[in-house]
Amino acid sequence: MSKILVFNSLGGPEVLEFQNFNLDRELEPDEVFYNVKAFALNRSDWLLSAGYHFTIPDLPSRIGSEASGIVEKIGSNVKNFKVGDKVASIPFFTTKYLVHGEVAITPEKYLTHCPNNLNFTESCSIWMQYLTSYYPFVEIANIKEGDFVLIGAASSSAGLGAIDIVKSCGGSAIATTRSQKKINFLQNYGAKAVIDTTKDNLAEKILEITNGNGVRAVYDPIGNPFYEKYLDALQMGAIVFHFGLLSGESIKIDISRHVRKNSFFLPYSMFNYVSEQLSLLRGVDYITKNINKGIFKPKIDKVFSFKNSIEAYKYLLEYDVMGKIVVEVNNS
Repeated sequence: MSKILVFNSLGGPEVLEFQNFNLDRELEPDEVFYNVKAFALNRSDWLLSAGYHFTIPDLPSRIGSEASGIVEKIGSNVKNFKVGDKVASIPFFTTKYLVHGEVAITPEKYLTHCPNNLNFTESCSIWMQYLTSYYPFVEIANIKEGDFVLIGAASSSAGLGAIDIVKSCGGSAIATTRSQKKINFLQNYGAKAVIDTTKDNLAEKILEITNGNGVRAVYDPIGNPFYEKYLDALQMGAIVFHFGLLSGESIKIDISRHVRKNSFFLPYSMFNYVSEQLSLLRGVDYITKNINKGIFKPKIDKVFSFKNSIEAYKYLLEYDVMGKIVVEVNNS
């Protein structure tokens, strides 16, 4: 009997528990059943269990959107995978196909083969990190050489993925942090500049770094007061991609300041883009090519054992995290 992670009520890591799972039904034609070897944690997973996500869970609910493993069974219409293949899941808008546990089921559309140059721990850490910033910077803002992009909460896995995506487009990433010890880390990772938002005037510092030109795009998972502090450093036609409220404070859109810069405020979710097949394939292709070239590689902050999965979720809520948190599953 396999075990999975579930929650029966809304709350923090304390509501998570292990539950026995047995595949007691036939797979639907497009489903793939696999033994999980590793799974990655994202703040969106915690938001779901806490009741803060725009996706509303049906209780009791599984948790988790990223896992990698080995195919055990396939549905009758599955064409691209066979038993024994190494696979990784792509996060998408769902409450049915959540994956943290010793086994998981995912529709074929939202599975990929694990890259040959990555292990299971790395393979489960790719898609949320890189797809979240692929669509804003490659497809929407069309970032190119000479463009500057402001990245909030830059030491998170999403922030590090954004730095990589911006650099792959030829742009320059301006990273922000509230931690002195993360400044050197972000500089070494590849940020063009790092701003300590506890010390520096954000808008003034951005304008100094960009020679008065401002930023072409903003990657904002924070909300207020971060939002209000960078508005005067947008260049004409800039785009603000807002996709989170780490601060806990909602944004009141300042129409006048956006009009003065002819700038755009876009409430953004990667899930809206991966739901469309061609859009999903473009993102997967771009990221896979950069992984195969060794340009993209997820930064793993800490690895936990499966029995310590709940401790991993507690660690997720700490502010010292720099990269991805992964749970390895020994179910061989």
